[in-house]
Amino acid sequence: MRRVGTWLGLTAAGFAGLAVTLWAAGLMVFQPVVVLPVLVAVSVVVYRMRGSRVKRAFGGWAAGVIMCVVCYLLMRAPSDDTEWQLPWRETPEFSLEQGDEVLRVSGVRDFSYPEAEYEQERYRKVDVMLPQYREECYPLRGLCGVDYADCFWDGHTAVCHTMLSFRFADGRRLVVSAETRLPQGVEQNALGGIYKKYRMLYVFGTEADIFGLRTDHRHEDLYLFPMRVSPEQAREMLLTLVRRQEQAQRDRAPYNTLTDNCSTGVIAALRSTGAVHPGPLAHMLNAGLAERLYCAGLLEHRPGESFAELRRRASCGYDVSPDNRAAYSRALRQRCGVAE
Repeated sequence: MRRVGTWLGLTAAGFAGLAVTLWAAGLMVFQPVVVLPVLVAVSVVVYRMRGSRVKRAFGGWAAGVIMCVVCYLLMRAPSDDTEWQLPWRETPEFSLEQGDEVLRVSGVRDFSYPEAEYEQERYRKVDVMLPQYREECYPLRGLCGVDYADCFWDGHTAVCHTMLSFRFADGRRLVVSAETRLPQGVEQNALGGIYKKYRMLYVFGTEADIFGLRTDHRHEDLYLFPMRVSPEQAREMLLTLVRRQEQAQRDRAPYNTLTDNCSTGVIAALRSTGAVHPGPLAHMLNAGLAERLYCAGLLEHRPGESFAELRRRASCGYDVSPDNRAAYSRALRQRCGVAE
């Protein structure tokens, strides 16, 4: 029995050591600014162990101070003093007017993408963007529904990008997409997201921009699912995302691949309906989120239609409406067999 305990202890210590080693290697790549304090702290600890009582006391104090500096650097949000890449340059701002019945959104993104070159056989790289931001007023009493969307790229099946699209009675749609806010010259990397390299930004934009970028230009696999929610639930979902963007901007919140990613806000909005509790790890393996919504009765589907059949029908395909952005939302729903 003692041997088993020793073996288990050594195994646990080995995994812990491997985890620390991998984490430290990631620090050297994604946060090199903290590597020097770590090395100094380790050196001080070694010096302390070999010295006199005074040296040990001083070494302990110095190591504590240095580790506090390291923790501060690791917890520090990315700076605002930078030039953001074009798609994330503007920050949406909000105000509730007319007795909290109208939501005014400044910075609604409506980019167009006139050119795209094939980077691989299927996936495209967008090289030219025509930026456009608008200010819109959305009557919350006219909020009549929500569509859940997930998007897969590069053959991924376990993870995806999740979004919500809010439908208004006047025909407008407002998409909310939580994304990494990247500085100029920085490419997104899932591992980099663990080390607080990027900022979090909730993009509020049109379907022709947010969805069309993925279907018509990048040729990613987008799926659209109308939800069974009341207007009151839809309102609370939208306002939940507004509050999350305001808090992210106020706190300079970093994007974190493991704890605060593209699905965290979506799940918070879904939970606000009181009808679904996706689970603590749903934001990490988010490819199964749509099926959980189906099982909870929150996705519109035909009588007797299985989730696999719904998933096939929800596929948006590519080149939905590349030559007529104004008709994009209608064409998208015709593709999916969804009523306007």
